[in-house]
Amino acid sequence: EPANVELSAADEVFDRRFSGIAFGNALHQVLENTRVDAWASHAHAETAPESELPLLHLALLRHGYLPDELEAGVAQLAPLVFNTLRTPLPEGLRLCDLPQKARLNEMEFHFSLRDCDSRQLLEVLKEHGVLQQREDFPLLRRLSGLMTGKIDLTYRHDGRFYICDYKSNRLPAYDIEHCLQAMRNSEYDFQALIYTVALHRWCKFRLRSDYEYEKHIGGIRYLFCRGLNAERQDGAGIVALRFDRALIERLELLLHPLAEQAA
Repeated sequence: EPANVELSAADEVFDRRFSGIAFGNALHQVLENTRVDAWASHAHAETAPESELPLLHLALLRHGYLPDELEAGVAQLAPLVFNTLRTPLPEGLRLCDLPQKARLNEMEFHFSLRDCDSRQLLEVLKEHGVLQQREDFPLLRRLSGLMTGKIDLTYRHDGRFYICDYKSNRLPAYDIEHCLQAMRNSEYDFQALIYTVALHRWCKFRLRSDYEYEKHIGGIRYLFCRGLNAERQDGAGIVALRFDRALIERLELLLHPLAEQAA
C-alpha cells in the first residue's frame, strides 16, 4: 500500500546543515546509485529501505558529514529520494518502476564546436524563447573547442528517450510559476537545450537511419526534489520541456563542424 504522507515545501523541517552543494551532491549520489526497485515497494517516505541505508550513510560521509549527523541526514535525504523516485512524471511513469536496462545514469557527452560568434547563437536562442533575459555572453565572444557535460539520468519509455535532471534548490514554492522562474534565474533552460542536443546526437549515432526526432525524443524533466510529493500528484516540482526540432536542427547547423554534420 502507498504511504499516507503529506510532505510539502511549507511543512518541510529546515535543518541548515542539510542544504547547499554538499547535501545536493549527496542526494545526487544516492539517486545515481540506489536500487530504484527497493523504493517501489517501500511504504514510508520518512525512512529509507533497509537495503539502501548504507548507501545513504556513505553518500553523507563522502560529502563531509560526521557520523553523529547521519541519523538527521537520513531523515532529510530519505523523503527526497522517496518522492523523487515515486512521483509520476508527465508520461505516467515513476522512476522507481524503470527497469535497469531502460536507464543510464550520469551519461557523459562530448561534441566538437564549430567556431562561431556567440551573438549569433544568442539570436537563435532568443527567437525560440531561450535565455530571453540575456543581452550577451560577456566572457565568451566566440565558441569553439569541445562541449562536455554529464546528464543525471537518460531513460527510455514507450520507445522514446527522456532526460531527467535532479535539482535540490530550495524555492519559496514549487508550483509551475516558481519552478519556471528558478529555471530562468539559473539558465537551466539553456542547460536543458544543450542536454537535448547531446541526446539528439547520441540517438543519431545509435539509431542511424531509423532515427526521427519527433518519434524518439520525449523531452526533458527537471525535478525540483524538495517540491515533489508522491501522494499529491499535482505536478508540483516538475518542469517538463520539449524543444522544437527546428531549434535543435538550427543549433546543429550553427555549432557542429561540417564534417560531423555529414556523418
